[in-house]
Amino acid sequence: MPRQRLLTMAGAICTAVAASALSAQQSANRCVVEEPSRHPVHLGGDRYGFVEPHFFDHVGGVFTLLGHPTYVWEIEGGTSSLVEQRSFVGVRIFGDSVQAVPNPPVDGEIGWLRAARVGPTHVSAVFDVQTDGPDRPSRAFVADLRGAIWGEVEALPDVPGGGAASIARASEPILDDDVLRFAVPFGPANRTALFERGKRGWSVSTLEGAGVAAVSVGPAGRRVAEVGQTMSSGGARPFVRITELSTGEEALRLLDVDRVLDARGVVWSVDGGHLAVAVVTPSGGGALVLDSDLEGSGTLVETPGRLLSAVPIPSVAPSWLMDGVSGGPGGSLGILSAIPSGAVIARIDTPYRGPAAAIVEPSKDDGATAHHMVAVGPEARFPPAQPFVRSLLIRTSITCS
Repeated sequence: MPRQRLLTMAGAICTAVAASALSAQQSANRCVVEEPSRHPVHLGGDRYGFVEPHFFDHVGGVFTLLGHPTYVWEIEGGTSSLVEQRSFVGVRIFGDSVQAVPNPPVDGEIGWLRAARVGPTHVSAVFDVQTDGPDRPSRAFVADLRGAIWGEVEALPDVPGGGAASIARASEPILDDDVLRFAVPFGPANRTALFERGKRGWSVSTLEGAGVAAVSVGPAGRRVAEVGQTMSSGGARPFVRITELSTGEEALRLLDVDRVLDARGVVWSVDGGHLAVAVVTPSGGGALVLDSDLEGSGTLVETPGRLLSAVPIPSVAPSWLMDGVSGGPGGSLGILSAIPSGAVIARIDTPYRGPAAAIVEPSKDDGATAHHMVAVGPEARFPPAQPFVRSLLIRTSITCS
């Protein structure tokens, strides 16, 4: 049995930042945001594409956007018509050119997808497929994408006890040396299955504990963070648990129910030194930032929005990207920082009407304090006007002091 350390959050464990105070904090942002351009994904002529962003990255001047559902709309002036749906799984964007990425060669309808960059032109993707039949059961697969060409599709092993892994709940895959690793909650008890692909193929193991709502593999692929709810003598308690894969050692922290009612998501920082936990609070929701040893006091930032990814901006580290921070239907992207006391330190207004993704990279010209961000999300028009939805890329420059 792994050795487990039980850490309780006593006393003043969190610094709460009320949502009503965010407007005042925004005026004192440590980051300045400039937006040079917006570009829809244009497939040529009057045709525009939409890809729900499950994977988005940038290597060698090429953006790769993968996900489902996907649509092609013809848009001309005030008229629009849907001409294709689910006929491709993504796009590659280089300059003004857009190349469609075909669906993997598998029978059925592609569902959720997770992917990891494993080479300059090489992506490994895990995805589920709704197969044909009266019950339309889902199965999970893996395939490698080189450029816009898929390799052999391989069925993933079942989770322990049988059944397919639910890719909708899977963590982002992480490449650790030559091992591709991801984790997924499964079964009635919501335990975590750890999938690993090495030179000898796939293996599946199960972590201790239950009640897992979300799971994330650390940046180096050697630690797994789980969040959810567990039963204690006082009833259901939200928790954060970290497992060291090399030793099996676990650290478990029960969260203060007076501050946090539930824990529903988790994202590591870029360096793996911190966790941002998506939480439900008595007044709404937000993010709880913890040291990865789970021993320091946490910082609770109460703000609307959804955690997306860690942000590699050293001057405001640890920091994360969120969408929907304005709380409105269009939403905004925001950068959440835990220093000095926790706040959304930059906000980018967008017209997005659904899930977004973004890439943040250092500027080669302006030094370590300047960064470029490219975001992608759905731009949409709704009835009574003629509807459409298309992916919109927003390029910004972010300078943080």
